Amino acid sequence: MADSLISSTFPPLSNPTVSILICNYNYGRYLATAIESALNQTYPAINIIVVDDGSIDNSREIIEGYGSKISAIFRANGGQIAAVNEGLASCEGELVCVLDADDILEPNALESASFRFGADVVKIHFPLALIDAGGNLLHATIPRFLEAGALSTALRNGRLYGSAPGSGNIYRKSALIPLLPLPEDSEDRHGADYFMLLGISMLGDIVAINTPLARYRVHERPQSLSFGNANKRPDSAERRAARLVTWIRARLDIDIPLPDLRRDFSLQKIRFANCVLATNSYVDRLKQAPSAISRLIPSIRAIQGRNMLYKFGLFIWSVIVSVAPRRMAIAAAKYVCSPAAR
Repeated sequence: MADSLISSTFPPLSNPTVSILICNYNYGRYLATAIESALNQTYPAINIIVVDDGSIDNSREIIEGYGSKISAIFRANGGQIAAVNEGLASCEGELVCVLDADDILEPNALESASFRFGADVVKIHFPLALIDAGGNLLHATIPRFLEAGALSTALRNGRLYGSAPGSGNIYRKSALIPLLPLPEDSEDRHGADYFMLLGISMLGDIVAINTPLARYRVHERPQSLSFGNANKRPDSAERRAARLVTWIRARLDIDIPLPDLRRDFSLQKIRFANCVLATNSYVDRLKQAPSAISRLIPSIRAIQGRNMLYKFGLFIWSVIVSVAPRRMAIAAAKYVCSPAAR
């Protein structure tokens, strides 16, 4: 099964049809803005599906207010991955954009991405401009670097490739089908984009667009070092990586190694900063720093697409977080760990 999937060629798409899937849970205050951004594309979507995952706010009223402009699915609360699984079954387009209910597509998002699906291209991704809860631009984008090309080698070598999160991806539907259903879990009901964007890289090429084509909403200027849904529990990254390995084996009959999360800077930078700054005194921080920095260095070395000067700068950053006065150390940590704090 695996060899036939990977050796097959996905044909180039000319004027492909596109579906937009919006999964919502209690985001009524943002939902209309997300739907309007889907409706107002310069390259119209063939259908817009809104899956409401058992919301108890005014989401149903908002969704029903759009009538036949969108397709609505109302379901009992089962988590984001389950909602995405159900919504994908209703997507009629050759391409699929999964838009978070609190995010916003730029008007030209579909137009900019749709013509880039050449032969073997299974996903387009692009940066996301950060906005605050009120929709104001925060003058930062995520991620800072997007990988492109034949990236299945990354997973085969135990590395998670650099991708845009959720709303920053447009997928070829025919390449998603072999991956479905996405793996649901009773304890971790989110992260559909994690499985989609990593799994689809096993089946074809990824193209990167460097212009932000969507806006990612940050609900609060972060007081912690985490960003988005990162690190909800200490072992969440390890648990999700193990599920990824099991799921790819089940869906594609491919064995990949357990991802080496020591090489994932996006994860390790937060663990480093939390470790160093959780100490009770400056002396304890100095004692903790050498081992914390040594654990961080492999992830700095593994960063793709950056030169040695950039990586050396991150090493200097780790030293600053370790030795600077606490207020300065926290500000430096947030600058790198949480883009919304920049």
